[in-house]
Amino acid sequence: MRRHPLPAFFILAYALTFMLSALATPGRLPWSLPAGARLAAQLLAHYGPAAAAVIVALASGGPAGLRDLLRPLGEWRVGLRWYLFILLYPLATNLIAVNVNVWLGGAPPIYFDAASLGLGPGLNVSPLLILPVVFLAILLQAGLAEEIGWRGFALPRLQARYSALASALILGALWAPWHYHPAQWAAVQPFVGWHIVAVVMMSVLMTWVYNHTRGSLLIAILFHTFSNLADWVIPVMPVGTGADPRPFAILTLINALVVGLIVAVYGPRHWRREPVPAPGAMPERSLAP
Repeated sequence: MRRHPLPAFFILAYALTFMLSALATPGRLPWSLPAGARLAAQLLAHYGPAAAAVIVALASGGPAGLRDLLRPLGEWRVGLRWYLFILLYPLATNLIAVNVNVWLGGAPPIYFDAASLGLGPGLNVSPLLILPVVFLAILLQAGLAEEIGWRGFALPRLQARYSALASALILGALWAPWHYHPAQWAAVQPFVGWHIVAVVMMSVLMTWVYNHTRGSLLIAILFHTFSNLADWVIPVMPVGTGADPRPFAILTLINALVVGLIVAVYGPRHWRREPVPAPGAMPERSLAP
């Protein structure tokens, strides 16, 4: 791990998630765990990237390595416009996608769809009441669980070797298949092609934001969380094999257009006016450009 921390991270992130997911999925193994243990394994499977990052950071750098990994969580002074962007961009693009789909003859969306959370076709609770609960669940199970690994550990090390664009594409290509563990494969399989493209485009967008917020892990976590939350407020992700994949495909194309604009305007190299701290370096506290 000390000599090759980046490959070790990806191998461990996949191993932890897929092992726990297999334990949580009935029929995947010749034996099964009790229901409570399966639920615990299902919840912990999301934390494969974060756990792998912590383990490899400790193994390769000791306590100082762990401090360097977690320090960007405190990088919050990045400018109000970036908080507005990570909140409003997912909502705006989802809204455009579902309306384009309706214009093309698709069904109108079901806003605040409980089914997209696995809560059944309907939930007799005000969306405003459940919204904080959904936000917290996504923050813990997606934002924190993944971004400590993907953007906290892997991205700075990739960018130490490659351009911003190449790093984003490599990370996206490795991030996408991680979602296809046993507990999720059946739901994702019908639109896996679009999902791969969508994750890679999201990786580029998140790299652009990361590099313009001085490597803020907090912003990466919130951007991931708000993006997933937007899919509950304005659903585009197909739920199950019978759902319409067109809104998700349209959203992916919108993000691809935005990515093309980013590359055209900023070029493939850096996408930033100030350098992002290298792995192990202490970032300075200042306002983002």
